[in-house]
Amino acid sequence: MASSSPEFPHEPRPVRARLRFPKEARLFRRAEFQRVRADGRDQRGRHLIVSLLAGAETGPSRFGIITSRRVGMAVVRSRVRRRLREILRLARPRLVAGAWIVLIARPSAGRATSTALREEWERLITRLGGIASPPSSPPPVAP
Repeated sequence: MASSSPEFPHEPRPVRARLRFPKEARLFRRAEFQRVRADGRDQRGRHLIVSLLAGAETGPSRFGIITSRRVGMAVVRSRVRRRLREILRLARPRLVAGAWIVLIARPSAGRATSTALREEWERLITRLGGIASPPSSPPPVAP
């Protein structure tokens, strides 16, 4: 009974919406990172540097994360990467299509809270114009 909970063996588990961060949404190749840094625009913050290359391809946005040894030991770098992946995973639906985005963690990112990283990300990506405008809703119908 893999689909039922142990407390209530005959009740199905609730279905949750899944926001995934699949491998297809990531930048891997060195040339991709170099293209974003060379041809894209940057915004620098206290904890992050965000680079955006709009219109790099069709389809959903793709992301790359850079955490150098200056951020901290391996445990700290891994924690920063996990936090940044989660921020990107939640932001994916709102971003412009076809953009390549590179996040570079600065040394202070290792000491920053998740909230501070998220707020800085929002501020920097908004400055770059990476947030897609929400679809215009039809005007309300008068009764």
